[in-house]
Amino acid sequence: MSEAVYDFSRGLNNSEDDSKLDPGEATRAIGVVYKRNSQTAFQKAGRTAYDSTVVDSPGAGLFYAEFSNATSKILVRAGTKLYAGDRGVSGTLADVASGGLNTDPIGLWGTYAFNRYFLADGASAMQLIGTTQSKQRTT
Repeated sequence: MSEAVYDFSRGLNNSEDDSKLDPGEATRAIGVVYKRNSQTAFQKAGRTAYDSTVVDSPGAGLFYAEFSNATSKILVRAGTKLYAGDRGVSGTLADVASGGLNTDPIGLWGTYAFNRYFLADGASAMQLIGTTQSKQRTT
């Protein structure tokens, strides 16, 4: 197998349009990939927005809940809400907590038992996310 050899002897040039770079000049590229034998920058795969839902405040935690007999969930804890959406490239987040969540979560952690996830955020009562329902545990 042959090795690819690239010449970057002229260093980094961010002041010119990419099409005007001289041989040996490099430019900074974020979120793109270059394919072999091509000078074209391609968008990096897998970079799509999951949902356009705006959460209440900056998220305190993100958790992935995988189920053996139901669709796995992506969970987000922010503000006074717990959002959940189906696993996939795209989807929609919806508030699944029935209220009463503290406004100062410090994260989102979970443990799995009996095909349910017991979720904690460090500030509120434990949340139970199952394959068919979500409910808040009061004690």
